[in-house]
Amino acid sequence: MIDDLRNIAEVVNTAMQCDISTKGRKRNKVNAIKIYSYICREITDCALVDIGLVINKDHGTILHHTKDFINIIKFDSKLNEATKYCMRVCRDMLGKGSINHKDNVQLNWHKLSLEQQKRLSRSVVRYVRLNNRKQNV
Repeated sequence: MIDDLRNIAEVVNTAMQCDISTKGRKRNKVNAIKIYSYICREITDCALVDIGLVINKDHGTILHHTKDFINIIKFDSKLNEATKYCMRVCRDMLGKGSINHKDNVQLNWHKLSLEQQKRLSRSVVRYVRLNNRKQNV
């Protein structure tokens, strides 16, 4: 698993043209750490401590970057595109297949109109309620 994390870090380093394991607060490096944290949490089952260990960060930093990430990509199209690229490369490299529907919705949510977002949200709520009823029966 640690090798998978190192491979993900290399993909992100190459795509963002920086080294995420060194110190620094330049925007490009911070965005690269956010992408790395998000991808690791989404496509691996590794603990936050292990994810942080590869890039010399603690688990709290990884948690912060992961939580913060979804809000940022709604407004930053370049970061969104970089994330899609890195996610696709990492999924192929790790044999996880193509990007899944959840990732696709999260990465493209900002492109939907408010009405489309509301309709999609209502559909998801109905779907979850239906599945919960079926499981209870």
